[in-house]
Amino acid sequence: MDNIIRVLNKGMIELQDVFGGDETICQCAAVCYGKINKNMTDKTKRSMIKKMLLSTPKHNTPFESVVFRLHVIAPIFVARQWMRHRIGTFVEKSLRYTTAHSFRYFIPGIDSNTRIFISSVETEEPYVVISYRIVDDKKSDSKASVPTQSFFVSNLYSMDVDDIGRIKINYLGGTELPHPIQFVPKETIPYIQAMEAQFIAYESLLGNGVRKEIARGILGTSVYTEFIWTVNLWSFLNWVEKRFHLAAQKEHSVYARAAIKLVTPKVPITMSIFSADHYCKGMQEPE
Repeated sequence: MDNIIRVLNKGMIELQDVFGGDETICQCAAVCYGKINKNMTDKTKRSMIKKMLLSTPKHNTPFESVVFRLHVIAPIFVARQWMRHRIGTFVEKSLRYTTAHSFRYFIPGIDSNTRIFISSVETEEPYVVISYRIVDDKKSDSKASVPTQSFFVSNLYSMDVDDIGRIKINYLGGTELPHPIQFVPKETIPYIQAMEAQFIAYESLLGNGVRKEIARGILGTSVYTEFIWTVNLWSFLNWVEKRFHLAAQKEHSVYARAAIKLVTPKVPITMSIFSADHYCKGMQEPE
């Protein structure tokens, strides 16, 4: 869908609803002078918006008349940083009333542009042999290479990798794979083992009757959470400005990049002026 962008390995951001646009901003500004004009040209709108955005002090109130509602799935550590932007409202999924998605957690170095294509699955006792190829959507070369050490399944498997794009798996717990293979940088394997262990313990606690609000206590901040963010355009631009700073955390900034792509068609004049003003001042330009 055009209103949804996948982010990181299992996150996403969706523009659910919009109130207002460039026209709304200009009409609200015109009220100040008692000169409402319902037939403004794009040239007039651009002139007004540019004056308000770039003046000192800035005239922010008209921009607050435009409101977005965004649906976000992000790691908890990203969400907690995000919620420091207090001008806006957040409604978050509660793990007191629901359970965490099984094995849905952030993995560094993996994003939604990397796809694994399984070409065949064969049985060679005692192994399941999977032939694969990896594609990175960001690269023109469709045969993205991954070192053979970059495979992790879980502690339930023993595994051998050969040199011709095959991975041989011996699942120690039975005949079927309980969840998909994950292709990860070698140095992150201890991180993933810890994440897998906490989910195994979490599901064990739930299975033994421990209440959800207690069992959630063992889950770390790399687990994905889900929330609705309702925010006006001025506060949205403030968030973008901070997330695009050169010192901003990458895992949060990628959501700002995605959000700009979703919002720009709704307020194209405002975003073009904002972008031109800020990217020339050392901010990270969106990819």
